Amino acid sequence: MANNARGEVDFKLGDRSFTGRADFNALCAIESEFNESVMSFMISLQDVTKVRLHKIVFVLHACIKAVEGKDAPALPEIGQLVVEDGIVHALQPMTELLKKGVNTLDDEEDEAAGK
Repeated sequence: MANNARGEVDFKLGDRSFTGRADFNALCAIESEFNESVMSFMISLQDVTKVRLHKIVFVLHACIKAVEGKDAPALPEIGQLVVEDGIVHALQPMTELLKKGVNTLDDEEDEAAGK
């Protein structure tokens, strides 16, 4: 079950259920893989016709790995589930994970600053 306070999201791909979180490591991996900022990538999602399958799969995999660690399915397995379940269906949890991840990081910075 997802912990909303930690920015976790429960979602399904095919017949599999996952909990994901866009934590610091996941967000850094995404920026490194895409060679762009997370915010820039999020803005690019406004035109879903230009979102590449690899990016959807990579985000979902990084976020699942943030929760499941070494037990997370491999990237190709997530890719196969996305294709089987429908690429458009995978956009919803991906965007929710990214939005929560960015907002959770803001909350953590506020707490560290004593706000």
